[in-house]
Amino acid sequence: KKNAFEDVDALRACLVYMSGMDEEDFGSVDLTGGKAVVEARKDFLYDIVEAPNNQEWNGIKLTARVNPT
Repeated sequence: KKNAFEDVDALRACLVYMSGMDEEDFGSVDLTGGKAVVEARKDFLYDIVEAPNNQEWNGIKLTARVNPT
């Protein structure tokens, strides 16, 4: 499966662009096997999910969801 992001920096840039948040608002970001895992404060969580969900980036439709922990 093709990944929409070349690396973690590209994923961060996308999230900053789509959510309007600052890079510092995100915790750890991991990009593995076509999936991305982004940590964020609870109060930012749904903003981060809503911004990229069902959007297109590099020709690939993005899907975002919250994984409860």
